[in-house]
Amino acid sequence: MSNSVGLKLGSLSLDVPFFRASLSGYSNYAMRTLVRRFGCPFTVADMMLAKSAACPRVLRKTIFRPGSDEHPIGVQILSRKPGIMAKAARDLGAVGYDVIDLNFACQAPKALRRGLGGALLNDPDAVIDILKAVCIFRNFAVGYVCRHPRRRPVLISFMKARTRADVENAINTWYTNRNPGA
Repeated sequence: MSNSVGLKLGSLSLDVPFFRASLSGYSNYAMRTLVRRFGCPFTVADMMLAKSAACPRVLRKTIFRPGSDEHPIGVQILSRKPGIMAKAARDLGAVGYDVIDLNFACQAPKALRRGLGGALLNDPDAVIDILKAVCIFRNFAVGYVCRHPRRRPVLISFMKARTRADVENAINTWYTNRNPGA
């Protein structure tokens, strides 16, 4: 019997129960390299607007691409447009990100004013449309965080969706966590 404590994020297994989440303005290559040196097995790059990540010109820049020594690595994106989120996720997966984190939790006033991040929880149909658009037939893990306005994050989920049933299961989980007892 093993006493090891680990963390499973979809198909990604870590040997320790922590990772370095995205911290806006502080998740560059140098910071990610530093935390890896001190034992962090998984890092997440800076949050990006999906419309920027969906632009080939942007993803050609080295600053937005993961280093060959960074795997596994994730990236966080936000938008309210399913098509843009799906294209950004596909393109980020193609340049080498192992996990795509869909941001439905950001409480920054700038994001909320634009109807992004945590504001999307007022529009569950938009969240569902984004999950359906992004998750079907992708070859990378997809994570998302949903935050209830009066509580800390209520759902952090990482999944590797290959079928519509995988997406429907994720949506049912999201509804269950959003509406306990429903």
